[in-house]
Amino acid sequence: MNIGDALAQAAQGGGAAIIPGGVQDKGGCGTKGRGLLLCPGAAASIPPACDKYSLLPGCPRDYSPVCGTDGKTYPNECVLCLSNSEENKYVQIYKNGIC
Repeated sequence: MNIGDALAQAAQGGGAAIIPGGVQDKGGCGTKGRGLLLCPGAAASIPPACDKYSLLPGCPRDYSPVCGTDGKTYPNECVLCLSNSEENKYVQIYKNGIC
């Protein structure tokens, strides 16, 4: 599919996503960091800022929920980072708030 076809499909509600910088999706077509990407069913995500929590002895207890790209709600960004570290995974932030 070329860009023109993808734009036409997206305009008609076909589900194509054009996202600068990368994509996180469940369809196996994510190629993060390769510029514009055309991928049906794709959703933009934000990498968590885990480096700002690396010097803390634990996570803050504030409730600022984030929805991970795995479909789970985490109490805050730090807890998502801790889960990524403990389970050797790379879940990103799909959106702020509950899933």
